Order: sequence, then structure tokens, then C-alpha cells
Amino acid sequence: MTHVPTGRVRSFVAFAALMLACPLFAPARADDVPGLSGWQSADIGTNLPGYVTVQNGTWSIAASGADIWGLGDSFRYTSMPVTGDFSVTCRVTHQTVTDAWAKVGVMIRDTLDPGSRHFMLVRTPGNGVDQQWRQELDHQSFNLGAKSYPGTLPVWLRVQRTGSLFMSFASRDGMTWRQVGPVRQINMGAQVLAGICLTAHNPDQICFAQVDNVSVSPDVVVLGPDHLQGFPGIHAALLTWYGLPNAKGYNVYRMGSSGPVKLNQAPLLNWFYVDTGDSPDGLPDNQTQRYQVTAVFEKGESLPSAPALVTPMQPIGGQFVGYDMNTGAAGNASLDSTSGTLTIEGSGSDIWDAYDRMYYLAAPARGATELTANILSAPRRSDPSAKAGLMIRETMEDIARNVFLCATPNHGFIVQWRHDIGGGTASAAAGPSGTYPLFLRIRRLGDNVTCYRSADGTAYSRVGQAVNLPNLSPDVFVGFAVTAHHDGILTHAEFDQITLR
Repeated sequence: MTHVPTGRVRSFVAFAALMLACPLFAPARADDVPGLSGWQSADIGTNLPGYVTVQNGTWSIAASGADIWGLGDSFRYTSMPVTGDFSVTCRVTHQTVTDAWAKVGVMIRDTLDPGSRHFMLVRTPGNGVDQQWRQELDHQSFNLGAKSYPGTLPVWLRVQRTGSLFMSFASRDGMTWRQVGPVRQINMGAQVLAGICLTAHNPDQICFAQVDNVSVSPDVVVLGPDHLQGFPGIHAALLTWYGLPNAKGYNVYRMGSSGPVKLNQAPLLNWFYVDTGDSPDGLPDNQTQRYQVTAVFEKGESLPSAPALVTPMQPIGGQFVGYDMNTGAAGNASLDSTSGTLTIEGSGSDIWDAYDRMYYLAAPARGATELTANILSAPRRSDPSAKAGLMIRETMEDIARNVFLCATPNHGFIVQWRHDIGGGTASAAAGPSGTYPLFLRIRRLGDNVTCYRSADGTAYSRVGQAVNLPNLSPDVFVGFAVTAHHDGILTHAEFDQITLR
């Protein structure tokens, strides 16, 4: 189920073959760059040497390398040590085509080790601009996706660090910048390496690139408030967020078809807001609203927060409300008061990777919680890998940590989880589907979430080991998650005998 961008499998196999052929790579040695005080350049994990020269502000770089990807990297890195908050910027003006996924761009990296944590924004000859990162030492790499921003040359690239938060931006002219991808949280050291990376994506060839306007600066964009969440009310939406040090107040925006609409007259001094709509009747039920919040400082407004989606509705069963998360079609849910059958339909391309695309019918829960439900049949109508089941989720952000016990049409039952915010998703088989209906249970105790299944609703067997999510928030969401595994199409799932405690 893990998505690997086109061309990555080939590069990883090549890198693995190179490692087997030369198992004892010498540690990367960084050499001073003539004409650049404080900068050093190193070949990391390559079998062909590269170089960098600088003349009149233009950097000419040559590098081999299988790729910056997988569990270890193979490339040329020209960098300087930096502490504190900063940004690193360059303009890419030239790059030869050694592969569609050859990469040149700006990087922040923990160390020169091939498996180091890092965050970068790179330009490729065939796949545009892409944000990529490795969150843990010697672990898998992740990317936002090919052509996240056009790669037509010249193109300006920028990444910034503020504490453990990393952002990337791109520009056509170096003046008007667009954020590329969400904020990523990566725990790097106090001192890191900031600079320019280049890989040929081909261990037997040399890629040539030119960049200019290279700078490492303490100037950073002020991030918006974190952890914006929206909670449906009756014809209303309640918004909450985390405050920021030194903020003079906050502005709340409802995102309409013609652009953002500011809802407050003066900056708010509190960290919450209730939107009751523009008419005496309030917000319409079952119509999703999108919000963002900014912080106001002496120098001006921050970037907007990550968006929060709210669908005002009457809670189903007095407890559960529905959220569409990155879907191409609106989901829905209904409870038959006579039979007690809960019917859910949801879209979305998958609940997987670093962010989720789904319909989530959920209730807020504090502390220990347990949800039990009888799933009546496999999810249907969309895709063999559609998923429906029970989830405990830290927040309503699409990158939130979660544990999900789900049924699929063709792959039996699965337990999957995201251990880190914005990190990858892991999974384990939870047994064949057998004969429906089947009782499912998910339980949270402290930082541990455990899943169970039962044929009769009386004798439950644990599915796998408890999933530990360190420092899990006291307040979570628990409910029913559905994804069609095919955006724009609805998949269908039914449950009954539901208990939440």
C-alpha cells in the first residue's frame, strides 16, 4: 500500500546494489569550498566524485549519486553549520537530465550520515518541484508528491527551520513566494547543516547544475497558530487553537468561494471562536465550512494556520459528527432508529502514508475510552482496498497520529497506525474477514491503543500488540473511518450494536 513515486524503486535498488558492491563506504569527508567562507562540500554515499565551484555568485555543481531517498542517501552536499531559526534559499538556473528524478535544491540536514534526518525542497527535470524529508535516523524517506510546484527554470526554492518545525516555499521571481506542502515536525539537533544538495539519481552518471542567489538567513516567516480544530454545533462551528508567544491577538477567516472572509472585527485575545453564520438561522447543517486562523504581531500577521473543516450537524446518536478530510465527494451517515443500523458512506483516496483522505464520523473523548461496534459486511461499491472500521485519532488534522482497525473487501482485516505527526503509516494483518457480521473494539488506556475482534460480541481476542503513541493528548477523537480508496466515489459500510464509553 505504500506509494513510491515513479522511478524511486529503480533508484533504491541501484543504491542497495552499490552498497553491497562497496559495503565499506568511507565516512563522508567535507572539504572547504574556495571562495565561500564557512562552507564545506562532501560526497555522501557516492562512487563517483563531484565538485562545486563558485564564480560571481553562481555555483556550478557536479554530483553522482543513486538518490536522496529510501533508508540512505547518495548525493553531493554543500553546506554550513547553523543554529537557531533560519532559512536557506537558492535559485536553480540549470540542471542536466541524468534521470527524471535527479534532484537539486535546498536542504536542512542533521548530519553527513547517509541516513540522517533531513528536510528539503528540490527541483527535478521530469517531476517538477517536490518537498521531501526523513523524520527518523536510518528510516524511510517521504515526499509530498511529484509536480507539487512547476519545475520550469529558473525557479527559486526556500526551506526554513523554526525550532522543530520545517516549511518550504517556491517562487518564480524571488519576490512572491508560495508555500509548498504543510509544516513538518522533525526533531533535529541544535546545530544542523544548511545548504545545497544535488544527486544524479544514477550512480554511474554525473549531473551538472547551476544555482545562484544562495543565502542562509535568520529571517523566517512567522508560522501561524498550531492545532486549529473545529467542532460542529447546531447551526454553528466552534474553533480552538494553540496560542503563540508574543502574539497581540488572532484573526479568524472563513474560506468562501470568493476568498477568505474575516469574521472578527478586532484581534481576538482568546484561543477560541464560535461562528454562528451570517444569518439569524446560523450556519446551514451538513454544509462543510473551512477555517484558518492567523496571529497578529507588532510586525504584522503570521501565515495562516493549517485549515480546519467543520460540518454543522445534529450529532448522530447524540454523539457522533462527520468530517470530510481531503475528499473529492462529501460523505454522509445516518442511524436507523428502529434497527439501530448506522450507515456510513465516505470518499477519499486512502487512509495511509503521511496524511489521510477519508470520511470520519467521530466523537471527542477524554482519557480512557472504548468503542465497540458490529460491522455487518465488508465495505463495498468502490475499490478492493477500500477501508472501513474503528479509529482513535489525536486531532482532526490530516497528518494526525491515529490507530485504525479496519475491514477491506479483498485483504481481510488490518490494524494500521501513524506513530508520528506527518509520518508514515505502518500496518499489520488482523486476520481474515471470515464470516460477517463481526464485532470490533478499539480501546485507549493512557498512551496505548489496543484493538480486538469477536465473532459473538462476548469473547474478544486481541489483534496484535498494543500501539504506543507517546504523550498522546488527553483529548482525542474516537469513531468510524471510511475511505473509498478511490477519490470522488463513495464506499458503503454498515454497523450496529454500537457502544462508546
